[in-house]
Amino acid sequence: IQQESLDQMKAFALESNRKKPIPFIYEATLLVETERYRNFDGLIVVVAPLEQRIQRLIHRDHLSFELAEKIISTQISDEERLVHANHVIKN
Repeated sequence: IQQESLDQMKAFALESNRKKPIPFIYEATLLVETERYRNFDGLIVVVAPLEQRIQRLIHRDHLSFELAEKIISTQISDEERLVHANHVIKN
């Protein structure tokens, strides 16, 4: 899916008769962890307080607090993501 997404974005950009580049927003988890962010000209990182992220995960996936906390603890830190960010959105 990753390669297909990139191929479609490139094809769309090439088909365009625009003189300016077309901006794309590509939302995907693990962009930094997998170094896929290198396929793009920039990276927007959205950060939120830990408690808010846990509550969203509990609500969205119907998880226990403990499991949601464990899932988040396995992810890289916001600080590590921010090193690669061109822009930051505080949520």
